Amino acid sequence: MLKALLGLGTALDETKTVDFTPEGEVSRLQVKVHSGDVTVRHWDQPHVQADVHVRVRGDENKPMEAYWNLRQVGTEVQFEQAPLHNWIFGPHVCVDVVLYVPEAITKGNLKSSNGFLEVEGFNGAINAHTSNGGIRVVDVEGDVHAHTHNGHVEISQIDGAVDATSHNGILDVGKVTSNVKAHTHNGQIHLQDCGAIVNISTHNGKIKIHQTVPLQGAWSVETSNGGIDLFVPSNTDATYNLHTSAGRITGSAIPVKTSGFSQHLSVTTGQGTHPVHIRTSAGGIVINHN
Repeated sequence: MLKALLGLGTALDETKTVDFTPEGEVSRLQVKVHSGDVTVRHWDQPHVQADVHVRVRGDENKPMEAYWNLRQVGTEVQFEQAPLHNWIFGPHVCVDVVLYVPEAITKGNLKSSNGFLEVEGFNGAINAHTSNGGIRVVDVEGDVHAHTHNGHVEISQIDGAVDATSHNGILDVGKVTSNVKAHTHNGQIHLQDCGAIVNISTHNGKIKIHQTVPLQGAWSVETSNGGIDLFVPSNTDATYNLHTSAGRITGSAIPVKTSGFSQHLSVTTGQGTHPVHIRTSAGGIVINHN
């Protein structure tokens, strides 16, 4: 790594497509890379296809296959970047991979220390974790867990529950059929058309919600520093518990006019079936009809 940073050129930049046919039944996918992007998709073939791109900087002279491994362990297909024996003085190695996996694989576990993770068109549960990079999960039939320390998280079209966190980045979550839990320490949260129970919060950022489908459970929406904008259908059946320490509460969906700076308000629409808790320490709350 140190040699690469000191200015040594590229020793390797190569792409290769590999087919791997599992023996017997497989149901899980495990992907681990130290530095690199990972993409996973289902397809209608019985084998795994891996499009691997390896880039090496430093005075290294090895074939590209030396930097990664695709194998089967029991019922699990594993793709792993080879460990670096000397991270500081060794070469800088980046391994990007696009994996097409059989539909028999219904659980994916993706991990990158430094890279972007993407899953699209997958029928099963997904657990995606990157220390530094964004995450995109779209069109998944299963529960999704997505966590990054630094990056944008986009999750959409999920037939299942979502648990998403980012220590520093925006969260975009939309069209989720089950429960949603989303938290970022520093960033905005955008939410659209989510069902069941919703629990979202940010320490520093604005929250924007566009809900065109009826509420189906309890909602909790909180930010320590930022405004909250909520758009709901005109026939929303909810009991709103609204609180701002420094801002106003307004909107066409609230049949009450208020004045003042620090406000706490309880409003019922319809039968008041679904509790909606909205709180900000510094910012206004706006609730409008679509």
